[in-house]
Amino acid sequence: ITPEGTTFNLYEEGSYRDQLTIPMYGAHNVQNALAVVAAAEQVGVPWEKTVTGLGSFPGVKRRLELRGVINGIHVYDDFAHHPTAVEATLCGLRSAYPDKRIWAIFEPRTATTIRRIFQAGYSIAFDAADYILFAPIYLPNKAPEGNRFSLEELIDGLHTRGLDALALPDVDRIVNHLIARVQPGDHLVFMSNGGFDSIHEKMLKKLEAL
Repeated sequence: ITPEGTTFNLYEEGSYRDQLTIPMYGAHNVQNALAVVAAAEQVGVPWEKTVTGLGSFPGVKRRLELRGVINGIHVYDDFAHHPTAVEATLCGLRSAYPDKRIWAIFEPRTATTIRRIFQAGYSIAFDAADYILFAPIYLPNKAPEGNRFSLEELIDGLHTRGLDALALPDVDRIVNHLIARVQPGDHLVFMSNGGFDSIHEKMLKKLEAL
């Protein structure tokens, strides 16, 4: 895995077939590419077209979508609706940029995320990030109090494991916190299944004004 994408060897029934490159990061995207290969083979797409298509596919909107690079700072948008998706996204990015600082900025928003069902899953989902920022839980009253996701519990657990995690009260505070600390070469991944109060645009405008 490099900043240009992921290269992997394809084997068919134990025999080497080809080496493929996709302009995306991580094992989960390799799995997606293999599904494309299988589907293309099933309907008779010529192999050369499959290889070319995979190599030029720009990815899906809101899946580690690069929204801009300003002063060497990369700003991404990611749908991030589940702890395994968060982990896969951050691990893929870490594999491409092993020596760069990664910021994970997360808004707990989905109907399942605001409940305790994924409390344990999120405790390990952010391990590939250097810094973790949390926005307030979106509409927390939609979850019963006894079954509500706890940011405080999550952050305490991350701190116990030596991770740098912080909750901030609103998007403007998050953007200002980042502006005071980001450096050229940093990667900022904003993770929410909603609009996140246009945090990507606010961050890019602040960076442009520096």
